[in-house]
Amino acid sequence: NKINIGINIGIAPCLPSYETPEDILRDADIAMHHAKERGSGVEMFSPNLRSRFVQRAQIEAELPFAIERGELSMHYQPLISLKDGSLIGFEALLRWFHSDRGFIPPVEFIPVAEETGHIIPITTWILKETCAQLARWQKLSYANRQLIVSVNISGKHLSYQSLLVDVEMALESAKLSPSSLKLEITESAAMEDAEQTIRMLSHLKSLGIQLSIDDFGTGYSSLSYLHRLPVDTLKIDRSFVNSVGENGEDSAILQTII
Repeated sequence: NKINIGINIGIAPCLPSYETPEDILRDADIAMHHAKERGSGVEMFSPNLRSRFVQRAQIEAELPFAIERGELSMHYQPLISLKDGSLIGFEALLRWFHSDRGFIPPVEFIPVAEETGHIIPITTWILKETCAQLARWQKLSYANRQLIVSVNISGKHLSYQSLLVDVEMALESAKLSPSSLKLEITESAAMEDAEQTIRMLSHLKSLGIQLSIDDFGTGYSSLSYLHRLPVDTLKIDRSFVNSVGENGEDSAILQTII
């Protein structure tokens, strides 16, 4: 068999600030991993790379304890009907307020959570929190009984059968109707293992839960798979919406999707 091998190279310049050979090797290793992430093959070390590396290492080390420290919280973005302006429900958004570092943007810690697997227990916690909160809001008045809450699910979580148990336990604990919960998954995550996604979403749909595809239009999905997904909603990616107007070329794309 012929085997093709790729290579990634990290280069650290020999600066006067280095005190030992190990310091140079450390920074060259950081640059090499950066080349691996970018797929560039070769990267030169810079102090910014070291700061990013240390920051990521700190997030990875402290994320598992964020729940028990009470640093994670849910924010709720209203979902409004364009037909009559009424409140439909909320989209649950995870936020991390670190006790020392303050606000840490989701774009920094969510990818780390997914790569390390910490996203699984975090999502389990999110499901419990959001279902309980929505149940409290629904009890405030009769008009609130139809409100829903939308929760983002990691593509990695879809491969775990425990997701079904986590969803059922969250609904049962909050005494919330399954139709009040909507789970969102990005199009690219759904297509990573399309057959597994179809099986898992079908199981979730059988529970009475609503399903949504997020960032639609960015995942290069096959329509032959997409029409098999038991989803209720397509959320068109904002890149298609931002340039829409009377002369916007994306208007035709939007009309085609709809």
